[in-house]
Amino acid sequence: LAAGVLARRLRTPRRQLARFDGLAAFDQALRDPRPTMLEFYSDNCGVCMAMKPVMDRLERDVGHRLQILRIDVADPIGRTLADRYGVTFTPTFLLLNGAGLKDEEFTLVLDRPRVLYWLDQQTVAPGMG
Repeated sequence: LAAGVLARRLRTPRRQLARFDGLAAFDQALRDPRPTMLEFYSDNCGVCMAMKPVMDRLERDVGHRLQILRIDVADPIGRTLADRYGVTFTPTFLLLNGAGLKDEEFTLVLDRPRVLYWLDQQTVAPGMG
């Protein structure tokens, strides 16, 4: 019973998931002026559940500067996006620059200090860095 309750608490709630009705909707989401983090995860992945508190904190701390899209690989569009980016393991975290191009990739464990450093590099004013 306790394991079931814990698993439900550590699963990413549906309201936090990025939902796209097609690839065009995803491509539109990448036009956000903020750089983007894609988190590819699965509800059946224990490491994904372990990373949820880290992702929640990151979203709270820098969500105003970093668009975070949590993508379920069980969803058909999620599977297509995983194939597009060559994702084979969950969780995988991709950092996309303002042009929507992949700059960094982390598999299994998110390196928060490196993400924050990368984000600072993305948001330096032109001519200042």
